[in-house]
Amino acid sequence: MNINVTERPITQHGVAGLRPGTARGLSMTRQIQDKRYYIGLMQLKIRELSQEIAVIFKDIEDQTKERATYIHYDKRAKDLAMELTTLQGQLADYNIIVDKMTSDVGKEIIEQETEELATKNEQNLLKIEDMFEERKELEQKLTKIEKQLEDEKKRTERLIESMDFNMKEKYDELSKEKAKLQEKTNALQQELDELYKEQAYLEEEITLSPLKQEAVKLHLKIIEMEEKRDKLKEEEKHRISPEEERGKLLQKIKQDNLDIAAAEAQLTEKKKQVQETEQKLEQLETDMEDTQTEKQAKFKELRKREEVIEQFMSSFEQNKDDETRKMDRLENTIVEYLENISNMLNVDIDFIGNDEIAILNNLPPFNDYDYSKSDQSFEKLTKENLKLQQIYSEMEMLEQKIQAEFVDLNERMGNKDNKSIISEDLESLKAKLTLKQGQLIAECEQLKHQQLECEEEIKTIQFEYDEIKQRLESNDIYTQISVLENTMDKLLEEHKKIQDFIVKEEKRGNYDPIRKDTFNSINIYNSMLKENLKTIY
Repeated sequence: MNINVTERPITQHGVAGLRPGTARGLSMTRQIQDKRYYIGLMQLKIRELSQEIAVIFKDIEDQTKERATYIHYDKRAKDLAMELTTLQGQLADYNIIVDKMTSDVGKEIIEQETEELATKNEQNLLKIEDMFEERKELEQKLTKIEKQLEDEKKRTERLIESMDFNMKEKYDELSKEKAKLQEKTNALQQELDELYKEQAYLEEEITLSPLKQEAVKLHLKIIEMEEKRDKLKEEEKHRISPEEERGKLLQKIKQDNLDIAAAEAQLTEKKKQVQETEQKLEQLETDMEDTQTEKQAKFKELRKREEVIEQFMSSFEQNKDDETRKMDRLENTIVEYLENISNMLNVDIDFIGNDEIAILNNLPPFNDYDYSKSDQSFEKLTKENLKLQQIYSEMEMLEQKIQAEFVDLNERMGNKDNKSIISEDLESLKAKLTLKQGQLIAECEQLKHQQLECEEEIKTIQFEYDEIKQRLESNDIYTQISVLENTMDKLLEEHKKIQDFIVKEEKRGNYDPIRKDTFNSINIYNSMLKENLKTIY
């Protein structure tokens, strides 16, 4: 630390020495934190770390000793377990003998049991011989397969020898690439093993230190909060202003009015069609009086359908009138609501149930607004925005309900049209149905025949598949390949996890900004100390 001449005041006795920056009632800490101060702190921390390391090494030695003793006792326990099983078998035999002696079993019964056991033993021996023969057959098959593999290798060698110069070059290149890829896979495997070891070491460190566990939890919480923040930012970007919402509502109302007008036009057309059908039915009534009983039955069916249609139409007109009245009321209320939105600031709405009119009756009138409230705060505006959003959601619910009712009306009209069309032409429909029935019966027979053929093919294919599957399962190479594939997938997943963990640890261990802040604060503190010393002297 450099000290200027001005920092050392001159007295009657000469140049005065620098006094330590201590005062009464204050702790005896160094005011100037220079290099030696930090070296001393580092030495203290190093001593503490060395003590902790010595304690950890002692714990490790104790654990290794415990493991050695555990292995010894494990072997001892296994040996004793084997002895115990043998003794249990002997004890069971002796117990059987004692039971036979106590129960006064005759010699003949014991001989029968011995004969039965002898027959069972012979059967087991035969099974073992069969298994041995099967094993021999499998070994012979394996030898045959190995010979086939050798033959295939020889064929490949012959093909390579018979190849052209260009083909050989390509083959050599591919073989070199294969070797390189094999080397890469081996290197990656080694890297995976190393990373797995590092992962295990880091996990052990994390489990030992609760501070690191808390840091990991806090880091995960930070990530979750950042994701939530990003989502909120996106929602704010896509949020629409009240004016745009009002414009959209007006457009929707106009479209609804147009749809209602189109529906009314369709209703008038359908009424005309119904009148025409009624006239036709009257004519049919006059004609059916002179026909046979079958036609009379048909007429009765048509009459019943006509009555059903009349009942539907009578109720439909009432329903239509009710719905049109509701639509008129809703249109008027929506228009009033849109007029009040532009001037509304303080709104208190209490929604009761699912009634549509309750959404709009609780709004304040237009004249109740006071234009003198020009000094409203940002909090009031946010509250008003939330209230307007609630109103907008309720308006969307109303719109969905109106659309659902309109869809129901269209479905009813469609059902009425279908009934009228069916009532016009029954005989032609019957003829068409008979033709379709014959076609469908023929198609059904063809499909049944095809189904049987397909089932037979599936059985043959399933049998072949089972045979191939058994061969593969019995093949050692296939099992080794499957095991290696599973291990490879697991190692790749572990590698990804380790990479993610390393990236997180690197981000977490980036202490450059903290270091800069600390040095800046130290410089500021030193400058403040210099100024204090100047004022003291």
